[in-house]
Amino acid sequence: MTATPSVSSALVVDDSVVQRSFAAALCREFGITQVLEAADGAQALERLAESSRLPTVAIIDLEMPGMDGVELLQQMHQRDFCLPIVIASARDPVLIDSVVSLVRALGLPFVGALQKPIKQDALFALLASLAG
Repeated sequence: MTATPSVSSALVVDDSVVQRSFAAALCREFGITQVLEAADGAQALERLAESSRLPTVAIIDLEMPGMDGVELLQQMHQRDFCLPIVIASARDPVLIDSVVSLVRALGLPFVGALQKPIKQDALFALLASLAG
């Protein structure tokens, strides 16, 4: 599968090295050429601040030590880092739904939510929806 120019970069935020590496590898397999990785919200904000262009999509875990996914989303809104969001979490679907409501309330573009462990076909479907 090849990414279109509209899906050329991604930011993967997850404290689990295994989950983060797997999601990043799936992004590359989809055809995304630039994949930034961060272990928590604070590191994600650093990556975004250092980037000359915002990534096409951010794949964000909710539960991380330090700055978690919810706080990261709030900080992204405050700092005008407006990019499409994919939530990836092993948490209860009710919690995920409340975070989805927060994403929408903040005005961040919401792409979808994935239950972890991430399944290739589910992630590819969300990435393809970004490509149009």
